[in-house]
Amino acid sequence: MPPDIAELILSEIRSLRERFDEFSISSENRISTLESQMYSVLGNGQPGRLTKVESDVKRLDRWKYWVLGSGAGISTVVAVVWELFKQTHS
Repeated sequence: MPPDIAELILSEIRSLRERFDEFSISSENRISTLESQMYSVLGNGQPGRLTKVESDVKRLDRWKYWVLGSGAGISTVVAVVWELFKQTHS
């Protein structure tokens, strides 16, 4: 094999190795970032953001029923008072 071809092949192999190393480092950085974001969402020994969101949704759901019940109770009291008022003034 002539020396020109051997150098050309070695040059291509070096170039390929450099690009692979850059890709490997870039992939490691992206994977590391994704892992830290996953731990932030799911939690790593502590409640994650997803657990906190689920807790907030449950609390809002309970609050909604409390408000609906309070509204129904208040409207019932107002209706009873109104009927009593109408009966006493007629």
